Amino acid sequence: MTGSHGADALKTVRTLLHDAAGLDAQVMTESWLGSIIGHRLRQRGMDPATWLASLKADKAERTALVERALVHETWFFRDVAPFDHLLELARKNWLRRTAANPVRILSAPCASGEEAWSIAATLLTAGMAPDAVAVEAVDLSGGMVRTARAGIYGPRSLRNHHADMLKPYADALPDGGVRMGKLIRGCVSVSQVNLLHLPSGKSYDAIFCRNALMYMHEAARKRIVGLIRASLAPGAPLFVGHAEAAMLMGMDFRAAGPSRAFCLTAGAGAAAQPCRDPVPIAAAKPAVAPPPKLREPKHHADPADLLRQAKTLADGGALTEAMTPLRQLLEEKPMSAEGHALAGLILAARDDRPGAIRHLRKALFLDPNDEASKVSLDHLLGGRT
Repeated sequence: MTGSHGADALKTVRTLLHDAAGLDAQVMTESWLGSIIGHRLRQRGMDPATWLASLKADKAERTALVERALVHETWFFRDVAPFDHLLELARKNWLRRTAANPVRILSAPCASGEEAWSIAATLLTAGMAPDAVAVEAVDLSGGMVRTARAGIYGPRSLRNHHADMLKPYADALPDGGVRMGKLIRGCVSVSQVNLLHLPSGKSYDAIFCRNALMYMHEAARKRIVGLIRASLAPGAPLFVGHAEAAMLMGMDFRAAGPSRAFCLTAGAGAAAQPCRDPVPIAAAKPAVAPPPKLREPKHHADPADLLRQAKTLADGGALTEAMTPLRQLLEEKPMSAEGHALAGLILAARDDRPGAIRHLRKALFLDPNDEASKVSLDHLLGGRT
Protein backbone atom coordinates (compact mmCIF):
# COMPACT_ATOMS: atom_id res chain seq x y z
CA MET A 1 0.00 0.00 0.00
CA THR A 2 1.29 3.44 -0.91
CA GLY A 3 0.28 7.06 -0.38
CA SER A 4 -1.16 8.83 2.64
CA HIS A 5 -4.19 6.53 2.87
CA GLY A 6 -1.90 3.50 2.88
CA ALA A 7 0.22 4.97 5.66
CA ASP A 8 -2.91 5.89 7.64
CA ALA A 9 -4.27 2.37 7.22
CA LEU A 10 -1.02 0.78 8.44
CA LYS A 11 -0.92 3.07 11.48
CA THR A 12 -4.60 2.53 12.31
CA VAL A 13 -4.41 -1.24 11.97
CA ARG A 14 -1.20 -1.45 13.98
CA THR A 15 -2.80 0.52 16.81
CA LEU A 16 -5.98 -1.56 16.66
CA LEU A 17 -4.13 -4.86 16.88
CA HIS A 18 -1.88 -3.54 19.64
CA ASP A 19 -4.84 -2.44 21.77
CA ALA A 20 -7.45 -5.10 20.96
CA ALA A 21 -5.28 -8.22 20.69
CA GLY A 22 -2.09 -7.19 22.50
CA LEU A 23 0.11 -7.89 19.48
CA ASP A 24 3.73 -6.80 19.70
CA ALA A 25 5.11 -4.23 17.26
CA GLN A 26 7.83 -6.69 16.17
CA VAL A 27 5.15 -9.07 14.94
CA MET A 28 3.36 -6.39 12.95
CA THR A 29 5.79 -5.92 10.09
CA GLU A 30 4.71 -3.66 7.25
CA SER A 31 4.53 -6.57 4.79
CA TRP A 32 2.39 -8.62 7.19
CA LEU A 33 0.03 -5.72 7.89
CA GLY A 34 -0.15 -4.99 4.17
CA SER A 35 -1.21 -8.56 3.41
CA ILE A 36 -4.01 -8.41 6.02
CA ILE A 37 -5.24 -5.04 4.80
CA GLY A 38 -5.06 -6.18 1.18
CA HIS A 39 -7.16 -9.23 2.01
CA ARG A 40 -9.88 -7.09 3.59
CA LEU A 41 -9.83 -4.62 0.67
CA ARG A 42 -10.38 -7.47 -1.78
CA GLN A 43 -13.11 -9.01 0.37
CA ARG A 44 -14.96 -5.71 0.76
CA GLY A 45 -14.24 -4.42 -2.76
CA MET A 46 -13.14 -1.07 -1.37
CA ASP A 47 -10.34 1.38 -2.00
CA PRO A 48 -8.04 2.15 0.98
CA ALA A 49 -9.72 5.46 1.86
CA THR A 50 -13.25 4.03 1.90
CA TRP A 51 -12.17 0.94 3.82
CA LEU A 52 -10.29 2.99 6.41
CA ALA A 53 -13.41 5.06 7.04
CA SER A 54 -15.40 1.83 7.42
CA LEU A 55 -12.82 0.43 9.83
CA LYS A 56 -13.04 3.48 12.07
CA ALA A 57 -16.85 3.57 12.06
CA ASP A 58 -17.83 -0.10 12.02
CA LYS A 59 -17.15 -2.36 15.02
CA ALA A 60 -17.93 -5.47 12.93
CA GLU A 61 -15.19 -4.54 10.47
CA ARG A 62 -12.70 -4.04 13.30
CA THR A 63 -13.66 -7.44 14.71
CA ALA A 64 -13.22 -9.09 11.30
CA LEU A 65 -9.79 -7.52 10.90
CA VAL A 66 -8.61 -8.67 14.33
CA GLU A 67 -9.81 -12.21 13.63
CA ARG A 68 -7.96 -12.20 10.32
CA ALA A 69 -4.75 -11.23 12.11
CA LEU A 70 -4.78 -14.01 14.69
CA VAL A 71 -2.84 -17.27 14.31
CA HIS A 72 -5.18 -20.27 14.28
CA GLU A 73 -2.96 -23.14 13.16
CA THR A 74 -3.34 -26.18 15.41
CA TRP A 75 -4.10 -29.90 15.39
CA PHE A 76 -4.97 -32.72 17.79
CA PHE A 77 -2.34 -33.53 20.44
CA ARG A 78 0.01 -30.88 19.09
CA ASP A 79 3.55 -31.40 20.48
CA VAL A 80 2.58 -34.66 22.25
CA ALA A 81 4.69 -34.19 25.41
CA PRO A 82 2.25 -31.83 27.21
CA PHE A 83 -0.52 -34.39 26.79
CA ASP A 84 1.69 -37.25 27.95
CA HIS A 85 2.40 -35.23 31.11
CA LEU A 86 -1.27 -34.33 31.52
CA LEU A 87 -2.13 -38.03 31.36
CA GLU A 88 0.34 -38.74 34.16
CA LEU A 89 -1.09 -35.92 36.29
CA ALA A 90 -4.61 -37.25 35.78
CA ARG A 91 -3.66 -40.79 36.76
CA LYS A 92 -1.79 -39.61 39.86
CA ASN A 93 -4.03 -36.88 41.16
CA TRP A 94 -7.50 -36.74 39.66
CA LEU A 95 -9.02 -40.20 39.24
CA ARG A 96 -11.15 -39.81 42.36
CA ARG A 97 -12.66 -36.51 41.26
CA THR A 98 -16.43 -36.47 40.76
CA ALA A 99 -19.11 -34.35 39.14
CA ALA A 100 -19.36 -32.41 42.39
CA ASN A 101 -15.68 -31.49 42.16
CA PRO A 102 -14.62 -31.87 38.52
CA VAL A 103 -11.16 -31.28 37.13
CA ARG A 104 -11.28 -27.85 35.49
CA ILE A 105 -8.83 -27.10 32.71
CA LEU A 106 -8.67 -23.94 30.59
CA SER A 107 -7.53 -23.87 26.95
CA ALA A 108 -6.79 -20.24 26.08
CA PRO A 109 -6.70 -19.41 23.26
CA CYS A 110 -8.27 -22.56 21.86
CA ALA A 111 -8.20 -21.56 18.14
CA SER A 112 -10.31 -24.12 16.26
CA GLY A 113 -10.62 -26.30 19.35
CA GLU A 114 -8.39 -29.31 18.74
CA GLU A 115 -6.38 -28.61 21.91
CA ALA A 116 -9.49 -28.58 24.12
CA TRP A 117 -10.80 -31.85 22.68
CA SER A 118 -7.31 -33.36 23.06
CA ILE A 119 -7.28 -32.38 26.74
CA ALA A 120 -10.68 -33.99 27.30
CA ALA A 121 -9.67 -37.16 25.44
CA THR A 122 -6.49 -37.38 27.52
CA LEU A 123 -8.42 -37.19 30.80
CA LEU A 124 -10.94 -39.76 29.62
CA THR A 125 -8.11 -42.04 28.48
CA ALA A 126 -6.60 -41.73 31.95
CA GLY A 127 -9.78 -43.28 33.33
CA MET A 128 -11.60 -40.21 34.58
CA ALA A 129 -15.40 -40.21 34.67
CA PRO A 130 -16.84 -37.96 31.93
CA ASP A 131 -18.87 -35.92 34.42
CA ALA A 132 -15.66 -35.22 36.37
CA VAL A 133 -14.04 -33.53 33.35
CA ALA A 134 -14.69 -29.82 32.67
CA VAL A 135 -12.57 -28.32 29.90
CA GLU A 136 -13.24 -24.65 29.17
CA ALA A 137 -12.03 -23.38 25.80
CA VAL A 138 -11.92 -19.67 24.94
CA ASP A 139 -10.85 -17.69 21.91
CA LEU A 140 -11.15 -14.12 20.68
CA SER A 141 -12.31 -15.22 17.22
CA GLY A 142 -16.03 -15.85 16.82
CA GLY A 143 -15.33 -17.99 13.77
CA MET A 144 -12.93 -20.21 15.70
CA VAL A 145 -15.40 -20.53 18.55
CA ARG A 146 -18.06 -21.75 16.11
CA THR A 147 -15.63 -24.28 14.63
CA ALA A 148 -14.63 -25.54 18.08
CA ARG A 149 -18.25 -25.90 19.14
CA ALA A 150 -19.13 -27.80 15.96
CA GLY A 151 -16.39 -30.33 16.75
CA ILE A 152 -15.97 -31.44 13.12
CA TYR A 153 -12.44 -31.74 11.72
CA GLY A 154 -10.75 -32.84 8.53
CA PRO A 155 -7.82 -35.26 8.10
CA ARG A 156 -5.16 -32.56 8.53
CA SER A 157 -6.18 -32.04 12.16
CA LEU A 158 -5.43 -35.74 12.73
CA ARG A 159 -1.82 -35.59 11.49
CA ASN A 160 -0.40 -36.70 14.86
CA HIS A 161 -0.56 -40.44 15.63
CA HIS A 162 -1.81 -39.63 19.15
CA ALA A 163 -5.08 -38.67 17.45
CA ASP A 164 -5.86 -42.41 17.53
CA MET A 165 -6.85 -41.76 21.16
CA LEU A 166 -9.89 -39.88 19.85
CA LYS A 167 -11.40 -43.00 18.30
CA PRO A 168 -13.48 -44.03 21.35
CA TYR A 169 -14.91 -40.51 21.58
CA ALA A 170 -15.35 -39.39 17.96
CA ASP A 171 -17.28 -40.54 14.90
CA ALA A 172 -15.29 -41.19 11.72
CA LEU A 173 -16.36 -39.20 8.65
CA PRO A 174 -16.19 -40.33 5.00
CA ASP A 175 -13.47 -37.79 4.16
CA GLY A 176 -11.14 -39.19 6.83
CA GLY A 177 -12.06 -36.55 9.37
CA VAL A 178 -13.93 -36.87 12.67
CA ARG A 179 -16.93 -35.50 14.52
CA MET A 180 -16.77 -35.30 18.31
CA GLY A 181 -19.18 -37.75 19.96
CA LYS A 182 -21.82 -37.16 22.60
CA LEU A 183 -19.75 -38.39 25.55
CA ILE A 184 -16.78 -36.06 24.99
CA ARG A 185 -19.02 -33.12 24.06
CA GLY A 186 -20.27 -33.10 27.63
CA CYS A 187 -16.69 -32.50 28.80
CA VAL A 188 -15.96 -29.33 26.77
CA SER A 189 -17.51 -25.86 26.71
CA VAL A 190 -16.43 -23.13 24.30
CA SER A 191 -16.92 -19.36 24.59
CA GLN A 192 -15.68 -16.18 22.96
CA VAL A 193 -13.28 -14.41 25.32
CA ASN A 194 -10.39 -12.01 24.82
CA LEU A 195 -7.29 -13.16 26.74
CA LEU A 196 -6.80 -9.57 27.84
CA HIS A 197 -10.14 -9.83 29.66
CA LEU A 198 -10.15 -13.34 31.09
CA PRO A 199 -12.90 -13.49 33.70
CA SER A 200 -11.79 -13.56 37.31
CA GLY A 201 -13.03 -15.67 40.17
CA LYS A 202 -12.37 -19.07 38.60
CA SER A 203 -9.84 -21.67 39.70
CA TYR A 204 -8.35 -24.19 37.30
CA ASP A 205 -6.44 -27.42 37.92
CA ALA A 206 -4.38 -26.72 34.79
CA ILE A 207 -4.20 -24.05 32.10
CA PHE A 208 -2.97 -24.40 28.52
CA CYS A 209 -1.85 -21.07 27.07
CA ARG A 210 0.50 -22.07 24.29
CA ASN A 211 1.99 -20.01 21.47
CA ALA A 212 0.01 -16.85 22.18
CA LEU A 213 2.13 -14.88 24.66
CA MET A 214 5.10 -14.90 22.30
CA TYR A 215 3.24 -12.63 19.87
CA MET A 216 2.24 -10.06 22.50
CA HIS A 217 3.80 -6.85 23.70
CA GLU A 218 5.13 -6.72 27.24
CA ALA A 219 2.19 -4.94 28.83
CA ALA A 220 -0.32 -7.37 27.34
CA ARG A 221 1.82 -10.34 28.30
CA LYS A 222 2.10 -9.16 31.90
CA ARG A 223 -1.63 -8.56 32.11
CA ILE A 224 -2.51 -12.00 30.76
CA VAL A 225 0.06 -13.77 32.92
CA GLY A 226 -1.37 -11.98 35.95
CA LEU A 227 -4.89 -13.11 35.06
CA ILE A 228 -3.67 -16.67 34.50
CA ARG A 229 -1.75 -16.73 37.78
CA ALA A 230 -4.87 -15.63 39.65
CA SER A 231 -6.85 -18.42 37.97
CA LEU A 232 -4.44 -21.27 38.75
CA ALA A 233 -5.18 -23.43 41.75
CA PRO A 234 -2.18 -23.66 44.15
CA GLY A 235 0.55 -25.70 42.48
CA ALA A 236 -1.51 -26.15 39.30
CA PRO A 237 0.46 -26.53 36.04
CA LEU A 238 0.59 -23.96 33.25
CA PHE A 239 1.45 -25.35 29.81
CA VAL A 240 3.08 -22.84 27.45
CA GLY A 241 4.84 -22.87 24.09
CA HIS A 242 8.51 -23.75 23.82
CA ALA A 243 9.49 -20.15 23.01
CA GLU A 244 7.49 -18.82 25.98
CA ALA A 245 8.91 -20.86 28.84
CA ALA A 246 11.95 -18.62 29.29
CA MET A 247 9.74 -15.51 29.23
CA LEU A 248 7.78 -16.75 32.23
CA MET A 249 10.86 -17.88 34.16
CA GLY A 250 11.46 -14.20 34.84
CA MET A 251 7.88 -13.73 36.01
CA ASP A 252 7.98 -15.93 39.12
CA PHE A 253 7.28 -19.24 37.37
CA ARG A 254 9.45 -22.33 37.47
CA ALA A 255 9.70 -25.50 35.43
CA ALA A 256 7.66 -28.51 36.51
CA GLY A 257 7.50 -31.92 34.88
CA PRO A 258 9.35 -33.18 31.79
CA SER A 259 11.39 -30.55 29.97
CA ARG A 260 9.68 -31.10 26.63
CA ALA A 261 6.22 -30.55 28.12
CA PHE A 262 7.04 -26.85 28.77
CA CYS A 263 5.04 -27.03 31.97
CA LEU A 264 5.43 -24.40 34.71
CA THR A 265 4.10 -23.68 38.17
CA ALA A 266 3.65 -20.25 39.72
CA GLY A 267 5.43 -18.86 42.74
CA ALA A 268 9.04 -19.06 43.87
CA GLY A 269 7.99 -21.40 46.66
CA ALA A 270 6.33 -23.90 44.34
CA ALA A 271 7.90 -27.32 44.51
CA ALA A 272 9.20 -28.36 41.11
CA GLN A 273 8.34 -31.83 39.92
CA PRO A 274 11.22 -34.02 38.74
CA CYS A 275 12.03 -33.75 35.06
CA ARG A 276 11.48 -37.28 33.86
CA ASP A 277 9.72 -38.95 31.01
CA PRO A 278 5.97 -39.40 31.60
CA VAL A 279 3.92 -42.47 30.82
CA PRO A 280 3.02 -41.93 27.15
CA ILE A 281 -0.58 -41.91 26.02
CA ALA A 282 0.15 -44.35 23.20
CA ALA A 283 2.94 -46.51 24.60
CA ALA A 284 3.15 -48.62 21.46
CA LYS A 285 4.26 -45.64 19.40
CA PRO A 286 7.10 -43.19 20.11
CA ALA A 287 6.10 -39.64 20.82
CA VAL A 288 7.06 -37.06 18.22
CA ALA A 289 9.17 -34.53 20.13
CA PRO A 290 9.05 -30.81 19.35
CA PRO A 291 12.29 -28.92 18.71
CA PRO A 292 14.69 -28.71 21.68
CA LYS A 293 13.79 -26.20 24.34
CA LEU A 294 15.42 -22.82 23.80
CA ARG A 295 17.86 -22.21 26.61
CA GLU A 296 18.27 -18.93 28.31
CA PRO A 297 21.39 -17.24 26.91
CA LYS A 298 24.27 -16.68 29.29
CA HIS A 299 24.93 -13.32 27.72
CA HIS A 300 23.26 -10.95 25.33
CA ALA A 301 24.67 -11.02 21.82
CA ASP A 302 23.87 -9.04 18.71
CA PRO A 303 21.01 -10.89 16.95
CA ALA A 304 22.50 -10.02 13.56
CA ASP A 305 25.81 -11.62 14.58
CA LEU A 306 24.03 -14.73 15.82
CA LEU A 307 22.15 -15.03 12.54
CA ARG A 308 25.40 -14.65 10.57
CA GLN A 309 27.07 -17.32 12.68
CA ALA A 310 24.18 -19.70 12.14
CA LYS A 311 24.14 -19.08 8.38
CA THR A 312 27.90 -19.58 8.09
CA LEU A 313 27.77 -22.87 10.00
CA ALA A 314 24.76 -24.09 8.05
CA ASP A 315 26.33 -23.17 4.71
CA GLY A 316 29.37 -25.19 5.74
CA GLY A 317 27.26 -28.24 6.48
CA ALA A 318 27.53 -27.96 10.28
CA LEU A 319 23.79 -28.14 10.84
CA THR A 320 23.89 -29.30 14.46
CA GLU A 321 26.38 -26.59 15.40
CA ALA A 322 24.32 -23.95 13.54
CA MET A 323 21.39 -24.52 15.89
CA THR A 324 23.35 -23.22 18.90
CA PRO A 325 23.57 -19.54 17.84
CA LEU A 326 20.14 -19.89 16.23
CA ARG A 327 18.52 -20.98 19.50
CA GLN A 328 20.14 -18.03 21.27
CA LEU A 329 18.90 -15.71 18.52
CA LEU A 330 15.33 -16.92 18.88
CA GLU A 331 15.57 -16.72 22.66
CA GLU A 332 16.60 -13.06 22.49
CA LYS A 333 14.48 -12.18 19.45
CA PRO A 334 11.56 -14.65 19.24
CA MET A 335 9.91 -12.65 16.45
CA SER A 336 12.83 -13.00 14.02
CA ALA A 337 11.31 -14.12 10.72
CA GLU A 338 14.77 -14.87 9.31
CA GLY A 339 15.67 -16.90 12.39
CA HIS A 340 12.56 -19.05 12.17
CA ALA A 341 13.02 -19.49 8.41
CA LEU A 342 16.60 -20.68 8.85
CA ALA A 343 15.62 -22.96 11.73
CA GLY A 344 12.93 -24.48 9.53
CA LEU A 345 15.38 -25.20 6.73
CA ILE A 346 17.97 -26.70 9.07
CA LEU A 347 15.45 -28.92 10.85
CA ALA A 348 14.05 -30.07 7.51
CA ALA A 349 17.56 -31.05 6.43
CA ARG A 350 17.92 -32.97 9.70
CA ASP A 351 14.64 -34.84 9.00
CA ASP A 352 12.84 -33.12 11.89
CA ARG A 353 9.65 -32.53 9.92
CA PRO A 354 7.40 -31.36 12.81
CA GLY A 355 10.04 -28.90 14.00
CA ALA A 356 10.66 -27.61 10.48
CA ILE A 357 6.94 -27.06 9.88
CA ARG A 358 6.59 -25.23 13.20
CA HIS A 359 9.37 -22.75 12.43
CA LEU A 360 8.39 -22.23 8.79
CA ARG A 361 4.83 -21.42 9.81
CA LYS A 362 6.12 -18.84 12.30
CA ALA A 363 8.40 -17.40 9.61
CA LEU A 364 5.44 -16.99 7.27
CA PHE A 365 3.29 -15.49 10.00
CA LEU A 366 5.97 -12.86 10.57
CA ASP A 367 6.73 -12.38 6.87
CA PRO A 368 3.95 -13.60 4.55
CA ASN A 369 6.06 -12.68 1.49
CA ASP A 370 8.88 -15.12 2.31
CA GLU A 371 8.70 -17.22 -0.85
CA ALA A 372 11.51 -19.59 0.19
CA SER A 373 9.65 -20.54 3.36
CA LYS A 374 6.41 -20.94 1.40
CA VAL A 375 8.08 -23.35 -1.04
CA SER A 376 9.76 -25.33 1.76
CA LEU A 377 6.56 -25.57 3.80
CA ASP A 378 4.57 -26.60 0.74
CA HIS A 379 7.08 -29.37 0.11
CA LEU A 380 6.91 -30.59 3.72
CA LEU A 381 3.12 -30.62 3.66
CA GLY A 382 2.97 -32.40 0.33
CA GLY A 383 1.55 -29.45 -1.57
CA ARG A 384 -1.32 -28.86 0.89
CA THR A 385 -0.57 -25.27 1.95
